[in-house]
Amino acid sequence: MSTKRFLGYDTDEEGHLVVNRQQAKIVVRLYKEFMFGKTVDYIARIFKAEKIKNWDGKYNWQASTLDSMLRNEKYMGDAILQKSYTADFLSKRRVINDGSVQMYHIEEDHEPIIDIETWEAVQAELERRAQYCKDHFTNAYGQMSEKNPFYAKIICGNCGNIYSRVKYTTRAGTKITKWRCGSCNKTDGHKVCGNRYVTDETFTKLFVMSWNEIVEHQADYQERWQKNIKGDDVLLRYKTKLVMKHAEAGTINEFDSALMMAVMDHITVFEDGRLKIRFYDGTEFEVATE
Repeated sequence: MSTKRFLGYDTDEEGHLVVNRQQAKIVVRLYKEFMFGKTVDYIARIFKAEKIKNWDGKYNWQASTLDSMLRNEKYMGDAILQKSYTADFLSKRRVINDGSVQMYHIEEDHEPIIDIETWEAVQAELERRAQYCKDHFTNAYGQMSEKNPFYAKIICGNCGNIYSRVKYTTRAGTKITKWRCGSCNKTDGHKVCGNRYVTDETFTKLFVMSWNEIVEHQADYQERWQKNIKGDDVLLRYKTKLVMKHAEAGTINEFDSALMMAVMDHITVFEDGRLKIRFYDGTEFEVATE
């Protein structure tokens, strides 16, 4: 088996996979950052900025590469044989196996880099994000999250579209940033949804207030958390543990975008002024605004 483009493993003299300890740290980091709410595009930019070397010793990380790494069962110690096969032995052309040829799943084939619980949680998170985008009519789960952390995190309570950030200048010359239902973007800016505009500050204040409420009353959430951890939902187990870990760090005095991406699912905006914030452990708060 070639490991030239397989980050995290080398092969020994007998062709068995052997963990490359230095590269394995990058693989573990990838899985962690992804489960902390970041997209593969964002992680690629982080790796490039930190000059983390790829399998070829360069820094040209691609989101598609990271996505395939997140889906690779070899990182949890398993091997699936014949995922592709030679369709034409004369040209040696290989094609993806669509079931035409039998595949073989070998469990515990080699030393894992990622534990099974984490790998399965990542697969569930990949599916969740894909369904989330489909449900809310968007092609991207995040877009320049380091500058726009609320992207795809704000949902219209009327039509289900994600909210989008808009900037404009008032007649007095004041520059204002607000969020509006994204359905307007699909009709050349014409308002097709009656839901209201909301400011960045409203969302940041809501997150800080709600998160501190959880932190200050952790004892009240233990029953929910323990139920989640003991349940069959691997993603809910992982996310709940993550919420608990962050809560142990204490309250926050100002908005923390990295924390928000790690623990908050989304905020729903209702036309009557209500806002509902939902965290990944299932905790929800609803507040009324003017």
